[in-house]
Amino acid sequence: MHEQKATTTMNHPDHLVEKLVLVVDDDKPTAHFLSRMIEKKGFKVVSEQDPNRAVLLARMLKPCLLTLDISMPHVNGLELLEVLRNDPETMHIPVIIISAMDAARGAVSKGAFAFIKKPVKPVKLYETVDSALAAHRPGNSANILVTGRRSFYRHVVRALSPLTGFEFVSAANIEKMLEIIDSTRIGAVLIDAASPSFDLIEAIGKIRSGGTTAALPIMAVGNRMSPEERVQAIETGCDDVMKAPVFPSELNARLKRLIERTHALLQVNPSSGLPGSPAIEKEIAKRSAAGEPFVFCYMDVDNFKVYNDVYGFAKADGALKHLAGLLAVLSAKHNVFVGHIGGDDFIAIAGLADIDDFAHDVTTSFDRLMRLHYDEFDLNAGYIKAVDRYGTLRRFPLMSLSLAAIIVEEPLSAGIVDLATSAAELKHKVKSLSGSNIMFSKLKSPVQSKNEKPGDQGLKGGLHEDA
Repeated sequence: MHEQKATTTMNHPDHLVEKLVLVVDDDKPTAHFLSRMIEKKGFKVVSEQDPNRAVLLARMLKPCLLTLDISMPHVNGLELLEVLRNDPETMHIPVIIISAMDAARGAVSKGAFAFIKKPVKPVKLYETVDSALAAHRPGNSANILVTGRRSFYRHVVRALSPLTGFEFVSAANIEKMLEIIDSTRIGAVLIDAASPSFDLIEAIGKIRSGGTTAALPIMAVGNRMSPEERVQAIETGCDDVMKAPVFPSELNARLKRLIERTHALLQVNPSSGLPGSPAIEKEIAKRSAAGEPFVFCYMDVDNFKVYNDVYGFAKADGALKHLAGLLAVLSAKHNVFVGHIGGDDFIAIAGLADIDDFAHDVTTSFDRLMRLHYDEFDLNAGYIKAVDRYGTLRRFPLMSLSLAAIIVEEPLSAGIVDLATSAAELKHKVKSLSGSNIMFSKLKSPVQSKNEKPGDQGLKGGLHEDA
């Protein structure tokens, strides 16, 4: 039996330390300014410039709030946010992104509560801190974004405020609606279908095409919608359409049920959110039918079982979710298909011109970021002590990533069986190397990357054949 880490209990909002805020910013003047502003509101503030140390502090201190800069060395704020959101010890800590970069607005879709652009105005900071703490207080509901006429917003707030814990924000046009969705965590969107300046179908389409907002619950309320318009709204992606006037109790019940149902559906999806086996097989068939050479890459996390045994399934699941998110980002960057077979086994399918850069980014990013899922003792030691299957206490290296890449030059005549078998055989070879590595082999005549030798760390170059 492995001795499981004692720090893996899930850190719920009511277990966070009240009035304690962790400020993470590598710029000392900015960190000092934020700390002073937050301390004026009666909070105790801990400031940290090193993002690696910040993760350890978040787990140890359990602050009720964390502010995070984006532009930091070694591990940027968005990467750090992925670690925090996927770690059961830190996933419930509300995070406010504070950055001069407009691109940081997308951090909300990755799990941040809100985005504040530098230079920070004290009033905006205080409002956001109050909203973050209120939204994460046990029993509180999510923000409802109400779009359209101001009179509609006032009516909704007046009708629903006595019945529920919802917080409300308003947007008079589609541009403002999208800005709020990007910068604030939203539980549902309530659209005023009768607003003359608000195109219902366009608004729904914008939300549904957002990728990270595609599952956001949407409800429309209007008194002049024809049956055809109602059908078009639903077909575009509206979850519910109500005819005005509405009873407050019914509107409240529908909104709550819509949010609960959406959350339930998201929870039963595969943990990674990546395409599964049917989609992987379909992509292989499509590539094979196209007649162009491609690479089928089997990715396996080394020493994952030991990590799971020692740190527990919750932490291990968080590490896999983090890896899945990393793969999704890099797949879009390099035009590579990625899928999840199950457990710690992932698949990448790419053209010959794309696999090198993708594999390099995956292995280097994995080695740089996955180490943040270890505690300080194991991280400094560089290994985990655990009992192996034979009952012997031994040292296991930290997690690494092995990539077995099969080059397919001709259409698959025997389906995917030979491809899967070749990948499994190559996987055993590459896993015998230490650290993160990639090994290549043609489907019929195995070849290996020339520069990869046992003991090499990371990806050492492109496609090479042994002499």
